[in-house]
Amino acid sequence: MSYIDSLLGDIRQRATLAPESLFKQLSALGVGPLITLGVGMKLDEDPLMQKLLTEFVELLPEKC
Repeated sequence: MSYIDSLLGDIRQRATLAPESLFKQLSALGVGPLITLGVGMKLDEDPLMQKLLTEFVELLPEKC
C-alpha cells in the first residue's frame, strides 16, 4: 500500500508540473487493458470524464 501511495503521489505531482510528459509515459505502458480514450486539460468540461469520475471509489488504508 505504501508503494501505491508513493506512486500516486508522484503521478499527482507530475500531472501538475509536466502533464504532457506524464501522459506520454503513461500512454506507452503495457499494463493490460489500459486504453487512452481522450486527451485534455479540463476534465470538468468533458461529459464522459464527469460520468467516469462519479464512479471512482476512493480507497483508504485500513486503520490498525
